Amino acid sequence: MKKAKKVKPVFAVLTAEQRKSIQACMQRCWQTIGSDVLACQENPNLSIPKVEVVDVVIDQMEGNGGMPPDLAKLWNTLPFEQMQEIANETFKFERYGY
Repeated sequence: MKKAKKVKPVFAVLTAEQRKSIQACMQRCWQTIGSDVLACQENPNLSIPKVEVVDVVIDQMEGNGGMPPDLAKLWNTLPFEQMQEIANETFKFERYGY
């Protein structure tokens, strides 16, 4: 039996302006929810890894990123892997905290 090949998702082509707008929304989202996310940790005085920031921001982007409707529509068509790529580019530090 042959192994199934992994299919890479097809990334949407974004303009520089769209990418910049998405990144600004990601930053706004983290500024809005970051302190609450950090306060919910077992030890709120510690930082959290970038991967957790990326996950929570992707999950909360629409409601907390101040995203305009046309950009939200585009955001919802992106594959998750592309969302992660944009978020990893946006959040440059390995850990986030107070």
